[in-house]
Amino acid sequence: MKYELIQTITGIVGSITGITGIISILLFLRQIKNESEWRKISFSIDKIDTSLLVTNIDAISGSGIDMRVDTMSDEEYENIINNSEYLQRVLNTLDILEDFSTLYNMKVLSEYYAYESYSETVILFYLKFKRIIDYYREKYDPFFYSNFKICAEEFIKKKDDEQKKYKKNNIKLQAKRRKPRIFKEKF
Repeated sequence: MKYELIQTITGIVGSITGITGIISILLFLRQIKNESEWRKISFSIDKIDTSLLVTNIDAISGSGIDMRVDTMSDEEYENIINNSEYLQRVLNTLDILEDFSTLYNMKVLSEYYAYESYSETVILFYLKFKRIIDYYREKYDPFFYSNFKICAEEFIKKKDDEQKKYKKNNIKLQAKRRKPRIFKEKF
């Protein structure tokens, strides 16, 4: 009888020790994952030199390029292609965004943080200078700014998905507001 009791206690203690060990391992793995994500976020901060972007855009805007519009007119396109100084500024800007996009596509950066911080900039520059990117892809290399294109298109898709979700939720909210509320009286 005592032997069976000792075996039972030993089995219970062993099980508790095993469960505690498994829980410790799972918590350790979660801590590694969280630390990895924090490192990605830390690394993601300031991956685009916005001061250099602003400087380049100010110079490009001086040539008559309207950066408030996300498409490039034929006149703007000709101004940039025919002026080496403005073209070089545009290419320097696109190089910065290509470097960022390479890191993003390699999953080195935090996807959420990168999207929330830089998506508007990436989308604006991609749409604005798409004609120049296409020109260089046709003329020199079909892979010219390919990481930038992949990243920008992913950001555009995410933005469209967010807008669809917002519209859908807004429609539901409007329907709930229109629905009359019936209050039950409690006596």
